[in-house]
Amino acid sequence: ILAQNATQLNVQPRGFHLLKGKISVKAAKCPSTFKGTTPHGTITVLGTEFTCETNNDKTAVAVQSGSVSVNSNDGNYQILNPGQKAEMLSLIHKESQKIPSPFSD
Repeated sequence: ILAQNATQLNVQPRGFHLLKGKISVKAAKCPSTFKGTTPHGTITVLGTEFTCETNNDKTAVAVQSGSVSVNSNDGNYQILNPGQKAEMLSLIHKESQKIPSPFSD
């Protein structure tokens, strides 16, 4: 896990919790699950390289290699492959701004 400046991150043995900022993750395939959480949802790593950036309004995930599954707190689920990205938005922000699905391109 490589964190950029001003990132608020808690690293755990098989995952992380990103409170704010941007990280780059490179995780090898292994029998145990590696998960990342943000205020907006959960990212399950399936042997991959990806970036994750979060702030008060949203979390953005972009996959460079491998794949990750993304589960937003509002129940949306998607598997991302290389070159794909997704955003998970704050439920409060979504309701007040009437923003479309957090997984639209």
